[in-house]
Amino acid sequence: IWNIFQLLAAVLHLGNMKYKSTTVQNLEACEIADGANAARIASLLGVNKSSLCDVLTKKSMKIQGEQVVTNLSKNNAFDTRDAFVKGIYGQIFVKLVEKINGTIFKPEVKSVNSIGVLDIFGFENFTKNSFEQLCINYANENLQQFFVKHIFKMEQEEYTKEGIKWSNIQYVDNQDILQMIGIQNMNIMSLIDDETKFPKGTDLTMLSKLHSTHSSKSAYLKPKSDHTHEFGVKHFAGNV
Repeated sequence: IWNIFQLLAAVLHLGNMKYKSTTVQNLEACEIADGANAARIASLLGVNKSSLCDVLTKKSMKIQGEQVVTNLSKNNAFDTRDAFVKGIYGQIFVKLVEKINGTIFKPEVKSVNSIGVLDIFGFENFTKNSFEQLCINYANENLQQFFVKHIFKMEQEEYTKEGIKWSNIQYVDNQDILQMIGIQNMNIMSLIDDETKFPKGTDLTMLSKLHSTHSSKSAYLKPKSDHTHEFGVKHFAGNV
């Protein structure tokens, strides 16, 4: 726990790191402006202060087998610092997950029998449904498809193969809903994801793309008025 606190403290202090622009051999460079903060960070990370300052203000690369060191500009140094912080934080997260998994892991007991219950009726429909609700309902659509595939499609194929006399069971196949939400090209999830990457993307621009891409599909519900800022999905369990 103390090690984690040290690393998180180093991350926070790195966010306060100050640089000042300089020139080296007529080229743009920079140096650490706050030596005390650099010493504090080096101590928390357990590294040498001068080595830390070099890493944050210079870059090295191999060119034709030789190590070449160049100075970073002030702006590039900020990017390097941010990447360094991201790397530390990412490794803390990975280690925590490994530690938790190691703690809660229990070897599988082979002799135990169990009964699994498949719950396909977890749909919820609120007055205002969030992105999380779409994810939950999409998961339930996948469970429904699992149920349809194993109980109807595969079983009936087996009956036909074995020549068993039986009455064909009519069922609703929800594969088209799964295709629209998360499988086919330009699906709802991918359009939402893409819109988050546009600098000027908004809910309304995303909604416009959803309407233009999917409004012709029977599983997609477009409001009658463009002033209604929402869209719907005609799930197997109901409209949301």
